[in-house]
Amino acid sequence: MRLNRTQNAIRNIIWGLIYKIVILIFPFIIRTVIIKNLGIDYLGLNGLFTSILNMLNLTELGVGTAIVYSMYKPISENDTDAICALMQLYKKLYRIIGLIVLAIGLGLLPFLDRLIQGTTPPEINLYTLYLIYLGKTVATYFLFAYRACLLNAYQRTDVISKIMLFLNCGMYILQILSLYVLKNFYIYAIIQPLCVGAINIFSAIAAKKMFPKFECKGEVNKEVKLSIKKRVTGLMMSKVAAMSRTAFDSVIVSAFLGLAIVGKYDNYFYVVSSVSAMLVIVMTSISAGLGNSIAMESVEKNENDLYCINNVYLFIAMLCFSCFIACYQPFMSLWVGVDNLFPDYIMFSFAAYFLAEKTLNVIGQYYDAAGLWWHGKWKGFVEAIVNLVLNIILCKVFGVNGIILATVGTILFIGFPLTAFYTYKYYFKKKSVKFILTEYFQVIVYLMIGGGVYWVLKFVHFNNSVNSLILCMIVRTIVAIVISTLLTVTVFGKSKGFKNSLKWIKNHVSLSKR
Repeated sequence: MRLNRTQNAIRNIIWGLIYKIVILIFPFIIRTVIIKNLGIDYLGLNGLFTSILNMLNLTELGVGTAIVYSMYKPISENDTDAICALMQLYKKLYRIIGLIVLAIGLGLLPFLDRLIQGTTPPEINLYTLYLIYLGKTVATYFLFAYRACLLNAYQRTDVISKIMLFLNCGMYILQILSLYVLKNFYIYAIIQPLCVGAINIFSAIAAKKMFPKFECKGEVNKEVKLSIKKRVTGLMMSKVAAMSRTAFDSVIVSAFLGLAIVGKYDNYFYVVSSVSAMLVIVMTSISAGLGNSIAMESVEKNENDLYCINNVYLFIAMLCFSCFIACYQPFMSLWVGVDNLFPDYIMFSFAAYFLAEKTLNVIGQYYDAAGLWWHGKWKGFVEAIVNLVLNIILCKVFGVNGIILATVGTILFIGFPLTAFYTYKYYFKKKSVKFILTEYFQVIVYLMIGGGVYWVLKFVHFNNSVNSLILCMIVRTIVAIVISTLLTVTVFGKSKGFKNSLKWIKNHVSLSKR
């Protein structure tokens, strides 16, 4: 069955963006309430436990992604029996993984206090709070995730976005009340696993209603099992790399610099990751479409689409990068106050991290859609080890900035080029040098554009009054977008890639109107 990729992607993007906007606004409010009512150490604890449990989620090994990928072919062939057998395998594996996560999580209890430099809030029992966070993680694996995978495979993530939108809104309201009225961090934490369970249950109900013919039954043949095993092995390494860019950082900051610095770090990282998540919606919304395209379209067409999508995506990322340079500090002053600001050079490093991470998104989606995890199984491991070593070394020398720069370096010089290499070698069947050099050139140009924006905006001053900060951000955003767009068109406007990307946009806009 040929999926309506453009229509599904647009629907997924719209609902995904609505959902992301909502879960950006509420957590900002929650983090502000935590800082004002309880203190930044509580925010540091939240960031530390979230990072630890993100590392525990590595146990999932990419099983869900590998099985969803394995569904693309039977979906295109309307093979109901194969899809049911894959659901049954998904169900069995997730229950095993849930038990493993629970066991490892409990095994970490004796070592929690060693991961924190300095003191912890006296009102909090570290172990009780950790068990609540652990319960949230474990609940995911036991509550019908095997049904929700159908929504991903059929490119209907908009359904999941709608469910998460309404349930998370309720969760956030209850959490704000627990923090603002009751000032009870335990109640705030307990609400999270309850919401996760509800999301899983309602997603499963929706999948059952939309795809009633699919049930967990049958047995996957040995060939498919071997294929999934190979993909899971490769995906595990990719997940290690992704985890090293996020979870490792907060743990290292906590161990070397303390919970207060973790809180500051997480505030800046939260802004970057929030905007990043909105852009990633665009990619995840079309990921199933890419899988379907790889199954149905020619390699040449997919390579042309890769260049066009990548150019458009990097341009959008560059605009966001320039707006970070323009508005990061005034926004942080308005949100958490001047006492919780990092210096400008650390701010610039966070913005550079955002841009560097975007180099991986498009080529990474093709890498995933082509199922190349086994071929690139060692790239994630290498990236994670290098990132961890550099994090520790550079943290001791440069503090927080060293951790950010370590991650930027490993993305640009290990993660991105290796992902491009494997995608080109095993799917496009050609060398990746042209694509890699093109991407590096774009990143260098965009970093220089960001530097130019920073220099120009040094003349747009602001004080710490609310009205001044808001006006400053409006003016700086407009200036940053105008300067960045003009400079980009000046540098790339006459290039073949730029013209092809404009043509690609026009074609897909016209398709969406049909």
